[in-house]
Amino acid sequence: MPTSTESNAKDLLPLSIVQWIEDELGARILSVAPRAGGGASREGAMMRLSFAQTGATDCYLTYDLRDPENAARLAGFEAEASAISAMQGTAVTVPRLLAYDVGRRAMLTERVPGEARFDVLVDEASRRQVAFDFMRQLAALHTLDVKQLPLRGFVEPASVSIQICERLKALATKHAEGAEDPLLVFGLRWLEDNIPQEPTRTVLVHGDAGPANFLHHEGEVTAILDWEMTHLGDPMEDLAWIAVRDLFQPFVALPECFAEYARTSDVAVDISRVRYHRAYALINLVIDTHADLVQNQGAFSGIYGNYLMYYTLHCRVLVEGIAEALGLDLPVMALPDCPPGQRDRSYAVALLELREQVVPRVTDEVAAHRIKSMARLVKFWQACDRFGAQFERAEMNELAEALDTPFSDLPQARKAFVEAIRARSIDEASIVRLLALRVQRDTALMAPAMGALATRQFAPLT
Repeated sequence: MPTSTESNAKDLLPLSIVQWIEDELGARILSVAPRAGGGASREGAMMRLSFAQTGATDCYLTYDLRDPENAARLAGFEAEASAISAMQGTAVTVPRLLAYDVGRRAMLTERVPGEARFDVLVDEASRRQVAFDFMRQLAALHTLDVKQLPLRGFVEPASVSIQICERLKALATKHAEGAEDPLLVFGLRWLEDNIPQEPTRTVLVHGDAGPANFLHHEGEVTAILDWEMTHLGDPMEDLAWIAVRDLFQPFVALPECFAEYARTSDVAVDISRVRYHRAYALINLVIDTHADLVQNQGAFSGIYGNYLMYYTLHCRVLVEGIAEALGLDLPVMALPDCPPGQRDRSYAVALLELREQVVPRVTDEVAAHRIKSMARLVKFWQACDRFGAQFERAEMNELAEALDTPFSDLPQARKAFVEAIRARSIDEASIVRLLALRVQRDTALMAPAMGALATRQFAPLT
């Protein structure tokens, strides 16, 4: 007979996951502690299992039961499972893989001691020690001979340039399924126009490297996590991803990190390629999120507010990164004088209820995570109610002046802007200026929910 503790633990997991663990793995569930996240889109849980051969084991479970026919998610899971399996016993520190199931996109690894958050390290010496250890791990990854690794399903690209072109075309096709955004159309065009030279050697790229995607304990990296975006490609991609992730969890000064990487690897750091791949990483994130936010709003469920916050930041820094590459100074949008409307008090009351009455009563970590995301949405709606109409008029007027055409509404103006970008009838500097004003307005609407992220910028690369 199962104990009450075991029965309660099983209630915290989907039945199919419980069946996989108990029937197929032959393990007994002793405890479950759900965790918010487990990668970008997965559920996670800390577990204690009892195996017949090895006894009680502390484990970490990730799974994703959404949309089982989604080819992209399935490919990402298979790549992650293959990479973690191939890393076992190498100089790259990964969790010990216990089992995985492709159909459920479920993976069970041995629990590794360590903290994922980099910001818990408060003194500079500790931060540098962990950051430099991570860079040495990344160097070790990039110096592995991919031909000698037991990787399943990985195909070495004919060239990185071709690989990038194919990905940009796929992203453009995906974006064209709905109303196209001038920002994303221009971002894709700029990336296609500026594909860098081939790297000296193709390596196994983590694909999402940086703070929060590794565990650290007592000054050392204990595991590199979240390999679902891994692939064969340009090693500068991983350095670019560190710059992207640094936006959310500021790392050690990037030039120092890159110097440590160069010192311990046989790969030279090319800042121009890092800058390119930083924009390339962002366009992948932005287009994937845009499709769900605009065309498939149910995809994010209770964490919609979080994804809208990240999307807003990614769009802004994408424009700023391209401006940096072009050597352009950006204009600064002035916030209009708009007094709060008659509905402003209702938003304030809702936020006060969530903060003081709901959140303190929630003990489930996942539920608390989702409530905070909903609060971000309420703050966004409040700002839209106050500034939205004026912002739309301002953008429409700017596009009318730039394109010398009057417009009746903003969708019409943006559509004409897309056509002008495609026709190359408007110069890059003017495009970037218009987009910069637009993303600054979008940031102003989301700023009450973003905190410090509303003004966060890329850390210097040099």
